[in-house]
This record gives sequence, structure tokens and C-alpha cells, in this order.
Amino acid sequence: MTAPLTADRPWGALVAAYFVLLGVPAGLGLVSWWLRRAGGPGGRLGRYADRVSAAALVVISVLLVVDLGRPDRFFLMLTRFDNLGSPIAVGAKLIAVEFALLVVAVWAVERHRRLTAAAPSVDPDVADAPMVRPSVVPAPRDRDGASAAPGSGGTPTGAALATTAGVATSTGVATSARVVTAADAVGARPVADSAGARPIADSAEARPVADSAGLRPVGGSTVGAALEPVVRGGLLATSFALALYPAAVLSRTWSAPLAGTSGGALLFLLTALLLGASVVGVLAAAAPARLGLAGLLPPVRRLLLVLLGAYAVALAFEALSLLGDPRRAGSVDDLTTGVDAVSWWVAVVAVGLVAPAAALLADGRRAVVGGAAVAVAVGACAARLLLFYVGG
Repeated sequence: MTAPLTADRPWGALVAAYFVLLGVPAGLGLVSWWLRRAGGPGGRLGRYADRVSAAALVVISVLLVVDLGRPDRFFLMLTRFDNLGSPIAVGAKLIAVEFALLVVAVWAVERHRRLTAAAPSVDPDVADAPMVRPSVVPAPRDRDGASAAPGSGGTPTGAALATTAGVATSTGVATSARVVTAADAVGARPVADSAGARPIADSAEARPVADSAGLRPVGGSTVGAALEPVVRGGLLATSFALALYPAAVLSRTWSAPLAGTSGGALLFLLTALLLGASVVGVLAAAAPARLGLAGLLPPVRRLLLVLLGAYAVALAFEALSLLGDPRRAGSVDDLTTGVDAVSWWVAVVAVGLVAPAAALLADGRRAVVGGAAVAVAVGACAARLLLFYVGG
């Protein structure tokens, strides 16, 4: 039977919400990493996924501080390293590390946007391509040295503009194949020479441009190039640790016996991945078209279907293991026919598994994927809550 929230229980509702919400930044970090590695529109996800993960970690930290009752105790959890035997202290340190990495990632992405905005004519997807302008055939000169080309007006001003990039010979013909027009002079943009490889521009105007990954500047400092694998690798590691962290903590207590089963860690990992994929699905379905996230709908739909299939198999094997364990027979009764039956059959099975799987198999439109993602998130949160409460 699900034990009531009383003072003699080690943790209450705030810690329950803490363990449930940990699945959001953990799963979002893993899912966004996979989508970025897959390429395509996944490269645009980082800016929004990092911000959602950071916001979730702030909420989680507030829940932990309120549960502890004193902010200084949370600070000691972060700064002291003689308390590594405390699972909550280890979790607080994991949260702090992931939040710091997310701050660096958000800073790098915003820096990329500023660099791209400094060169508005450059598409971020091809920002590392050299800027090459078409060559112009040298114009003949009249006896006074003025350009006779159409549009020059035959004036000395037109001749001066037409010979900016070249050196006039004694016959009045420019020796360079590259001619700078009046529009070039006004725009003051870097100009490539006739070979198209070496930019001719003042060094102050040659701003570096970041590539589409969002962390590596092209033509500027190499700090971003060295920082990207460190930040993304650290986020991957901490996200995976946070996904398994609830099972590692709850399996050591008497209050959550289901978390200590053979499939408890796998279920926490899968529900975290489902939460992460659900957040991406909601972002892709709700974001305006100008953000370019609509291209994520097909891969997110496939990912949700794969995860739901793995989740169904894991739940089936977990049920079989519980039925064979007399110590946990009461937990099975609570889930199937007892006080938690409604939460199990309605929230976890119907809303969180069967309905979204059927919808995603039938249709892949934006509204369907978004609605299915919300339903999956509800079911995953309910499953994590039951793993925390049932049997205690």
C-alpha cells in the first residue's frame, strides 16, 4: 500500500517532485545530444534544450532548498566533499555541475548568434564558406582617362570607383581582374581577390563567423573549438548520471522498494528519455516556423515510438519479476487492483503508453506529435512517482 506523507517517512512530497523532475534535464540532455549527432534540424535544438534544462534544474534546486529548510545546508552540500556518502549531497553536486555546463553552453550559443548577426548576409549553415564576388571585365578608357563603361557616366568619379581595386597602366586599363563598384565602397564588406581565397579587408572588419553547431567560431579564436567537445561530453555524462541517480538513491532506502528491483534503474532511465523526447516534441510542435524546429517532428516521432516500445517491454519484464518475488507481491496488488490501480492503468498504461503509441503510429502531423508528447510526459511522470511511493 502507498504510505501516507507523514513525519516518520524519510522524504515527502517535495523530494518526490524532485525525483520526478530530475528526469527532464537528464532525458533532455541525452535526447538533444543524440539529435545533434544525427544532424539535420537537430543542430538548431541546442539553444532551446539547454535553456529548458537549466530552468528545470533551477526549479529542482529550489525544491531541494525548501525541503532542507535552510539555504546554507544546500550550499554546504555543494561545497563540502566529506559528505559523499550522502546520496542527496551527491545529487546536489551533479545538479551544480550540469547547471554550470549548461550556462557555458548557453553563453557559447548566444555568442554564435552575435557573431552571425555581425555578418547578416552570411547564412549560418554556410558561414564557413569563403566570400567570393564575381569578377568584372575591365572597362576601356577614353583619352581623358574616364571610364566609358555604361553606368559610369564618363566622369572622373566613375573612373575612380572603377579603378579602386586595380592599378591603371599608362594605357588606362586596370591590371586587376577585380573591380570594386560604388555599392562595394558603401557596404565596406571584406572582398576576395581574383583567386577567391584571400579576403582583402581591414582586419577590424574581418569578424569571425561561428558555424551552425553554435560553439565553434570560424575565422576567429579556437577556444570554442576546444570547448565544444568538453562541454557536450560533460553534459552527456552528467545527464546519464542524473537519469540513473534516483534508482541509486531510492534502492538504498526502505521507503521505495520498487526502485531497488532488477528493472528499477532501467525504468528510471527510460522514463527520463521519454520526458526528454516529450519536451523536444512539444518544442517542435509549438515553436513558430521561423525557429526552424518543425523539421524535428519526424525524428522525434520515430524516437518516441522506439522508446515507447522499449518502455512496454521493460514494464512487462518488471511485472514478471515482481510476480515472482513474494516480498513485493503487495506492491503488485496495489498497482493492479489496489489504491494505486487508477494511477497505474489510467495514467501510466492508457495515457502514457497505449494512447500516444496509437496516435503516433496513425499520424505524424504537428498537433498529433505535440499531443502525444504531452501524454507521454504525463505517463512518465506518473511512473516515476509510483516507483517512489508504491510499497513504502
